[in-house]
Amino acid sequence: MLKLEKIRKSFKNNLVLKDVSFTVDTGEVVGLVGLNGSGKSTIIRIISGLIIQDNGTIENDFKNIGVLLEGSRNIYHFLTVRENIKYFSILNNIEDAYVENFMNNYITLFGLEDKLDEEVGNLSRGMIQKVSIMILLAQNPDIIIMDEPTLGLDIISTIQIREIIQDIVEEKNKTVLIVSHDTKLLDSVADRILFLKDGKIEADIETENLKLNKDSEYLVYYYGMEDGLENIYYEKNIYKTITKEPKQVMEILGDRLIKVEKNTKSIEDIITEMMED
Repeated sequence: MLKLEKIRKSFKNNLVLKDVSFTVDTGEVVGLVGLNGSGKSTIIRIISGLIIQDNGTIENDFKNIGVLLEGSRNIYHFLTVRENIKYFSILNNIEDAYVENFMNNYITLFGLEDKLDEEVGNLSRGMIQKVSIMILLAQNPDIIIMDEPTLGLDIISTIQIREIIQDIVEEKNKTVLIVSHDTKLLDSVADRILFLKDGKIEADIETENLKLNKDSEYLVYYYGMEDGLENIYYEKNIYKTITKEPKQVMEILGDRLIKVEKNTKSIEDIITEMMED
């Protein structure tokens, strides 16, 4: 388990983190979201040991922490893909046989089978990000921490990185903390979502509960406005309302009812709405 308790951090006179507390349990995938400047990357740097908090405590039961920093900073561009993977594995005392077996098993998944002996500096940004993730996984970490793994990538590379992370979560059963604006990624892999706003955790919600809340809402379409309903204009003289009691609304509307459908709002939509509030 990873546990942060009342973490505070200032840079000069700017208080960035204000008593941040949360836990990440073994085997859990947690997404950390928030607007730019809310303190997400500062949390990652503190957990990684790159900077020290001013106040608060961190309890960490994981012996080996693997960190992917924003911008693929865990990589040397003058080394080949193979050399990078082996170099960082040596630093972390990973046996050579394990690393070779890892490369044989995962090189195709990452689409790097023809790039192993090419210098990283010659690769595309998407390829470099794949190499960074592969270096991270080759160290066999107990917990994986990723800071914006799809930031700045083209759409094809973004989709590929999402699929790789999904495979990691499903097959490796790893504990993962992901900082990301990529709500589609979080929608597909996260067990919980932490909402960070102005240096504070505003909400800590299980994604299953988000799905249950989403599934309980319905869109009702009807002709003309109706007192007592939230009349959302749709087109011409047609309105719609969102309700958790569709039968009651249908009885009120009578023959003015057009149709009823489930509100198919995704977790991505809900995350976006909470970030905008």
